[in-house]
Amino acid sequence: MVRRALFGFSRVLVTTGPILLLLLSACGGSGPSAPEITNYAGTWSGDWTQSIALGCGCVSDDLLGLSNGSSESHTMTLSQAGAAVQGTWISAETGKGCEVMGTVDIDLNFVEGDLSGCQPELQTDLQCPNGKQRDLLQFGGYWQSRVDGNTLVGSLDEFFQCFDSITGKQIGSVRVKGTFSLSRR
Repeated sequence: MVRRALFGFSRVLVTTGPILLLLLSACGGSGPSAPEITNYAGTWSGDWTQSIALGCGCVSDDLLGLSNGSSESHTMTLSQAGAAVQGTWISAETGKGCEVMGTVDIDLNFVEGDLSGCQPELQTDLQCPNGKQRDLLQFGGYWQSRVDGNTLVGSLDEFFQCFDSITGKQIGSVRVKGTFSLSRR
């Protein structure tokens, strides 16, 4: 009886074994693949369009010589290692710029980060309507962007410290908001 049961079981394995092996091999593999990280590396050039300046009392768009929609040419050069992005943001007009760094959000397919190490861009003796004078010194910013075809689109805000021109005392900060559209070179 025991022999017959074992013999019967081995027959089942012999006839179903190859089918079972085929099914198991079809289900194998390394599992689901990770989402692909967008390539931000390269040199991107185009315009940054200022939309608004905020802060420091009398400092406004007019005082900065900017108007809503005014543009400046910039180049962003980026390197990338996985989700980490770093590089430079340089003004074509002044040749000055900042270091940029950021992280790619794989799920939302965009990168965001900070500007730091800005070459001081000092604007002095800005005359307020009330007669007071202000100096501005750029110190950093914030950016976020995504790749749309062969174009890098996003926003970049620059931050400035605001000083009284006479006393040198820091009295606040200014945030200049803007958007950019840069093409890969």
